[in-house]
Amino acid sequence: MKSKKDRETAVKSMEEAIEHTRQEELLHQDDPVALEALATMRGIAQYLLSLNRPN
Repeated sequence: MKSKKDRETAVKSMEEAIEHTRQEELLHQDDPVALEALATMRGIAQYLLSLNRPN
């Protein structure tokens, strides 16, 4: 990332992605494939957020 604003935008996007996957899980509770895909997407977003945290 080149700037603080770019990082802030990326963090906000990942937080929104995590929230979106939680909402979608409620809609797809009867679809195990969708639930697995949503869990994977949430895990990736959480991992990317962890890269932004200071060591």
